[in-house]
Amino acid sequence: MQNVSIGQLWSTAWERFKVHWVGGIGILVVGIILSIIPLIGPIFSLAIGPVLISYGLRALISSQSLPFGQYFPSLGAVFKVIVGNILISLPGAIVYIVGLGSMIMPILSGDGYSEDFDTGIGGTSLFILVLGFILLVGAQILFYTYPLWIIDKSYGIFEGLGAAARLSMNNIGQIVVFLLSAMGINILGAIPCGIGLLVTVPMTVIATAGLYKGLIGEAASQGKQGA
Repeated sequence: MQNVSIGQLWSTAWERFKVHWVGGIGILVVGIILSIIPLIGPIFSLAIGPVLISYGLRALISSQSLPFGQYFPSLGAVFKVIVGNILISLPGAIVYIVGLGSMIMPILSGDGYSEDFDTGIGGTSLFILVLGFILLVGAQILFYTYPLWIIDKSYGIFEGLGAAARLSMNNIGQIVVFLLSAMGINILGAIPCGIGLLVTVPMTVIATAGLYKGLIGEAASQGKQGA
């Protein structure tokens, strides 16, 4: 287990963001624009995550601003991250949808939810819904560093999932504390009409890269430049 200073992560993220702010804000703005394009927008929405993670890694290990294109990962890495993220979310999403569907169907059929709840079916539906939510959140924590293993180390999908799970299980406390701090910072960023997210989101992915590097005991300057 490696001890990582959460405060130092955010301090470093701020310093690196000041150098790489054009790339971070540019990726977010371009990603938002592309994601609202009809039909193909959802594809770009899936791709923005691995692109931001790649930006975070490159910003962390570079003391100078980079050409915009150098922040992007390879298409192969993007594909592996997307597939892995689907696998991570699928079990919890299925359980959540089943619970939500079993709560909604009585209402749509006209039976009424309150009557259904009295029979115990509604309570079971709520339990399934909550279970699905817990599975979704737990999976995101367990595999939080998955995209970093793919982009930084060129791991395969299942190799990356295994590495991420082992890292989280050995450092669960630090990861949860970091995620809570990230949540707080991004909530603050969202307050001024969401404009602050243009700063806090790039900072978050840089800090995430720093957390990953710190937990694996690797100096930031030793990271690979791409998958």
